[in-house]
Amino acid sequence: MCATLVVDALWGDSGKGKIAAYSALKQKAAFCVRAGTGTNAGHSIYFEDGSEIRTHQLCCGWLHPRTQLRIGSGVAVDPEIFLREIRKYKLADRTGVDLRCPVIEPEHRAREVQDRHLAATLGSVCSGSGAARADFVLRRARQARDIPELQDFLTDVPREINTACRDGGAVVIESSQGTYLSLALTTDYPFCTSDNCTTVAAADDAGLNWQFIKDVILVVKAVPSRVGAGPLPFEMSAGEQDRRGIVEYGVTTGRRVARLASFDRLRNQRLSQATCARSASEGNAARRDEPADEWWHISGTGHQNPRVIETYSYRESIFRLPGRCPLWPRNVIFCVPIHWWHDDGVLDRS
Repeated sequence: MCATLVVDALWGDSGKGKIAAYSALKQKAAFCVRAGTGTNAGHSIYFEDGSEIRTHQLCCGWLHPRTQLRIGSGVAVDPEIFLREIRKYKLADRTGVDLRCPVIEPEHRAREVQDRHLAATLGSVCSGSGAARADFVLRRARQARDIPELQDFLTDVPREINTACRDGGAVVIESSQGTYLSLALTTDYPFCTSDNCTTVAAADDAGLNWQFIKDVILVVKAVPSRVGAGPLPFEMSAGEQDRRGIVEYGVTTGRRVARLASFDRLRNQRLSQATCARSASEGNAARRDEPADEWWHISGTGHQNPRVIETYSYRESIFRLPGRCPLWPRNVIFCVPIHWWHDDGVLDRS
């Protein structure tokens, strides 16, 4: 079955955790792997019975009882958060950390909190992920194999997932944050994260052989949002958000996500670029006359006949997408809150 990668098209907060969880459940995945920078992004799933999953270190793909959870070697690991999450959700027997993961230590968090450029200018959540990655690049950071508390969870993630793919198993890789926050690819630097968040970056974080990429799900949020500083085209005022009833709160900070964009105005400018630049096997919307066409060669896998997905995900349920704007590529999964739908099942795009 090979691997499915779940990637955000814009600035994050699109529901990748929900999509990854559903994909792992549907495919009875052997592994669900966390990619991304570290613990600076929160992933969540809410259920109709009032229960919820909220993680910063683990991926969300454990709804199938036989799916093993892994943290890829390119992801910075905070031992405190990791151990707290596996205990909270009783996942110790199903979770592994690549032995090469860089480690986030208390001093990394402290350095970021004290850095006014990060905290005040950029609006960083100061999780320590960037500082740990900086030490990793300088070959000063400790790795997961150096931490006694992590010894029981150490594994070789690339070997595991590539072997599973070779043997016909399914693997889901859950990326974090969003493509437009990629360190080396954004035009908004320094208003970005500490690594790339593209399709290829997710595969690299997990150590996945590119030949095993079967599908890439590009997730687009119907009302894009952005946490922290940096430009957001067509940003809505707080009053407009209140009027529409679309106020959101961040998983990581718990703060109101005050920055939402009008998708009706944004889609003409950004969505077509995102699909050709950042998607892969489900990125068949790329056309040579679009301004970001060259990104196809950076982020794409070269698949020319993508499997079309026309679903909408909310909590643990999947709904058919009832109609599309012509500018919405058929290959994009949309995640939007359920109350944005009318009683007749039509998405309110006003």
